[in-house]
Amino acid sequence: MKACLTKAESQISDSSRPMVVLLNHQYTPENFIQEQLKLNDRAKAIALLQAAKEAGIYANLCLVTATKEGSPLEYDEDCEIIDEIIDESISIEKWIEDGYPGLGDFHLDDDHIIAPFNMDDDEPYEVENSGYMGNYGPDITYWYHYGAIAMWTEVQHKRILLGASDAIRINWLDYYNTNRDKLKHKDLEMARYLVQILSDLEQDKEKFDFGPVIDWLILENDKAQLKDLGYNLLARYFFKIKAEKWLELGQHYGIESINELLNNHIKSWNQRRVKQLIAILHEFSEKSQFDEFVGIQMALLPSYYFKMMTELRANEFPIDAKTLTKLAVLENTWPQTEIWISSMFGLLTRCESYEYLEEVWAMTMLDIKTITPLILKILNETITRYSIRKNNKPEPPKDWTRPIPQDTRFKNNWAILEPFMQSPTTQVLEYRRVQKERDDMEYTIRNSDADLKTETIKKGSPYTLLITKTQDHYLRQMKIWNHDCMILEKLERKK
Repeated sequence: MKACLTKAESQISDSSRPMVVLLNHQYTPENFIQEQLKLNDRAKAIALLQAAKEAGIYANLCLVTATKEGSPLEYDEDCEIIDEIIDESISIEKWIEDGYPGLGDFHLDDDHIIAPFNMDDDEPYEVENSGYMGNYGPDITYWYHYGAIAMWTEVQHKRILLGASDAIRINWLDYYNTNRDKLKHKDLEMARYLVQILSDLEQDKEKFDFGPVIDWLILENDKAQLKDLGYNLLARYFFKIKAEKWLELGQHYGIESINELLNNHIKSWNQRRVKQLIAILHEFSEKSQFDEFVGIQMALLPSYYFKMMTELRANEFPIDAKTLTKLAVLENTWPQTEIWISSMFGLLTRCESYEYLEEVWAMTMLDIKTITPLILKILNETITRYSIRKNNKPEPPKDWTRPIPQDTRFKNNWAILEPFMQSPTTQVLEYRRVQKERDDMEYTIRNSDADLKTETIKKGSPYTLLITKTQDHYLRQMKIWNHDCMILEKLERKK
């Protein structure tokens, strides 16, 4: 087996996808693990993994899913036999990361699959008949879920990781960090290659921890490398690395490494970076580490916030509840000047949205344990804003006139309803039309915020859509007002 793998290595290396050897059985994707392999599949998998290791080829257990879609033999919702195949595909769906981390999803073709049986003769693991869909007849889909061993060479490995997502690269970097004592020179070079291509990536929206970058920098123990490559990485992924990892970096390379990063490598301060800085300062303070650094950075916070406000998007808050709580803990430990308090208060009160008042200020003020000078000013301002809302109690409508939604998509229907909506005395409109026109009008009303409800009266021909004016908007406003009064009462007890 080892000789066969060695002979096939040159053929595999030319591809950007792994070679897959199917096992003999199918499995439920949710329960697929090596310990649950059936009959001789387990022995076969172990033999393949060992042979690949001896041949110097990467190998991992995975689940390969094949699908076939087509039209049914009989146009019946109970039919489960495909008459004509319209589309089919096969891909690696799941990786079992007992050995190496996974490589993500791969679509395969026949050249990448070695099977000990004819897949066309096998029974599907799952069958689905879609049933009739409007004007379309039913489709049938077959699913096949095979246990398999995926194999790829060292040449392929570099090529695959070059095109992989950051999530996959970080998992591999974490693997190299964890197994560093066992790595060969080529593996160490691959880890350095991974870090290099990470530094060339644009920031993305994926949410995962880039802590392995700091682990790698610490394991390298090379200040020159930190300067040449590390700072660019750390600046790029500043807010994607947990605060405790920054503590480890400071403990290893000295707090001057983090000072260098903040002073010379982070060029702009957006909401996520300021939030992360507060999390780092909170972590350092809680662990009684780098007191001088924390004190200096606390004094500089208003300047960071001022820079952040220039980049703040319309839908972003200056601070969130969790960060405001951490800031209060820091201020309690590191008391600040009146100028600092006034500056921070001015910056944090620029946002006047109700969502900010409700989700950040009220939530924090009601839960917070320590009332610092900054928190006291925010508490008083929160009470003031809720008091204004209390003094503006919603008024019920004076009559049955209702505003017309400004929705250009349904302007014809709103034109029909305009006389009814503007009438101060008419509450009900009988809209007797054919079904298509009734459905169209009902859709218009349902997809608006108008104070209207509908009911179909199934008498006569055509039926009548009964359109009734409501006070829903007023009732919603009163519900919010009552909630605000309750919050205000609780806030006043905090003073």
